[in-house]
Amino acid sequence: MLTILFLSGYLSGMMVLAQVDKKRVDSLRHTIQVGQRKIRIEIDSLLQLFQQSQQETLKVKRLNLLADLYNNFSFDSVTLYANEARQLAEKINYPEGLSYAVRTLGSVFELSKKDWISAIQFYKQAIAIAEKNNLYSQLHEYYSTILNSYFYLGDFPNAMTIATRGLESAERKKDHDKIILYNNLIGAIYFRQENYTEALNYYRQSLLLADKLNNDKERAFVFLGLSDVYIAQKDSVQAFSYLFRSLDIARRLFDSTGKYNRDKIPYILYRIGYAYKVWGNLTPGLKFTLDALDYTDRVSCNKFDIANYYLQVGDIYRQLTDFSKARDNLYKGLAIAMEIKHKEDTRDAYIFLAKTYADEKKFDSAWFYSQLHIRLKDSVVNEVSRYRTEEIKAIYDIQKKDREIARQGNFRNILIASFTFLLITLGFLYNRYRLRQKNKYQRELNRQQNELFNVIAGAQDQERKRIAQDIHDSLGAILSAAKLRLSALRDSQSAFTADQNEKYETSLQLLDEASSELRNISHNIMPATLSKLGLVAALKNLSNTISSNSGMQISFSAHDFTERIEEHMEISIYRIILELINNVVKHAEADKVTVQLVRYPDYINILVEDNGKGFDYSRALQEKKGIGLGNILSRVDYLKGTMNVDAQLGRGTTVIIDVPLWKTVA
Repeated sequence: MLTILFLSGYLSGMMVLAQVDKKRVDSLRHTIQVGQRKIRIEIDSLLQLFQQSQQETLKVKRLNLLADLYNNFSFDSVTLYANEARQLAEKINYPEGLSYAVRTLGSVFELSKKDWISAIQFYKQAIAIAEKNNLYSQLHEYYSTILNSYFYLGDFPNAMTIATRGLESAERKKDHDKIILYNNLIGAIYFRQENYTEALNYYRQSLLLADKLNNDKERAFVFLGLSDVYIAQKDSVQAFSYLFRSLDIARRLFDSTGKYNRDKIPYILYRIGYAYKVWGNLTPGLKFTLDALDYTDRVSCNKFDIANYYLQVGDIYRQLTDFSKARDNLYKGLAIAMEIKHKEDTRDAYIFLAKTYADEKKFDSAWFYSQLHIRLKDSVVNEVSRYRTEEIKAIYDIQKKDREIARQGNFRNILIASFTFLLITLGFLYNRYRLRQKNKYQRELNRQQNELFNVIAGAQDQERKRIAQDIHDSLGAILSAAKLRLSALRDSQSAFTADQNEKYETSLQLLDEASSELRNISHNIMPATLSKLGLVAALKNLSNTISSNSGMQISFSAHDFTERIEEHMEISIYRIILELINNVVKHAEADKVTVQLVRYPDYINILVEDNGKGFDYSRALQEKKGIGLGNILSRVDYLKGTMNVDAQLGRGTTVIIDVPLWKTVA
């Protein structure tokens, strides 16, 4: 009975797909046939060139190209040519060709056999060859390939290992595009593990670098990652903001250059539709997802994405109770998922169909698809576990061979080596325990120090404000009264002797100087402009004052500060910037300083840059003295912010600070 139900349900779905979308299927089949003919023409041409090749390295390259071309339809041919390339590359000591051939062997196991364990073992070999021979560009290509495999298996620990290695390599080369890529990947890994705080941290680092490089393409990718986090955190305002900003960039880049991948536009439309669906706005969710599907008629998209588009449309139609359209689209998505053997999409199609039939009160079909969903769900979990088990077993087999070789030697040496290893392991574990305890103690000490600084800084700021107010109100009033009283003698000034008149004028001048000095002292303690007009006005006044009284010119700009922020934030940010400028005046020997303040929806970005002589930032941190870094870092920590310093001797200094935006006040 179960078999009959399966055949009935599946065949009815295939009939719907054939009737409704026959034109698209025929077009796809024709495209594949034309593509294969072109590939075979390229293969014939390459075979002729290979036979004419005299140079060994050129032969390896053409063998690798042949293997790549056959990767579309022939496992045996790929294996044949890749192994030939591998053997020849080893013979002539050509690491670039060798690593590429090994990578190709991995890809054929992944694409043709779906044997992820074997594929990963080949990818690891290719990475080892590339790392050993410093093949930078190939190395990152192989990192990307193995990361796809780890993501498919849900193996996030190994994915994190590769991503962090890639990030370290990119940072050493100062390859900004790769740094953004790996920050995004690490953010995605943290997101999949529901560690949203760390995910946001890495996405924001990517966004800062993309903003610095003015790279709109990377911004679009980062915005998508940020939207995923905010959807998970149920923050619809932020999620939609980033989604639509990503869509605007994607459309603008394609319209202006035509070089941006158009398949990214339907994917962003699909993500917007998903966000609307999450918050129950089904009509706009359906519209955006259908728009994504419309793009697939004009743009080459991967089948995994197309399957997701159909499944989302079907599930939205189900919730709108249009069950006929729901089934049509769900069967289309199911057909594509089964074609590409993607178990997660197939699993999702089963549960959506089960829900659709349940809503239609067709409980036999609902039960049937729910059983398929349960079986496939368990199968996916078991398959991942099997992959992990097989990988562990492969490692164990290698270790077993090593042990068998070792047994051929002297047993006493093995015992000594084992005992030594045990001692080293115990020592390592003990040191690790001590290090953890030390780190735990240090974290607690840092937390207490930060709390103490927060209390002291807050109290100091309030006391500065009170003292400045008292000085201005009390002493200022007394000096003003004294000047008025002294000025009252002006009418009888004619009765003064010349000596008395000189003393009278001197007294008035001294009172004026005392009042001016009083204002300066009060302003230094707590600028009146800061309290009355806010942070931007106070910084403008500070910049103008320093520029007019010294040979150094300060260029200050602020963006999107339409309303004031909390007073304690204004005071802290003012003190941070004041300390940075004081450091430039005292130490940098600069004549130009740029101060920029930018307000984003959820954080404030501060930039202070000078053209001075620079300094050794790492050494300054280690010595923990001079240039006021301690006070600056403490205030940044107080605001829960982050600070990056780009300082090199002879090349000036750039300080970038981000502080989260707390509650605002009018």
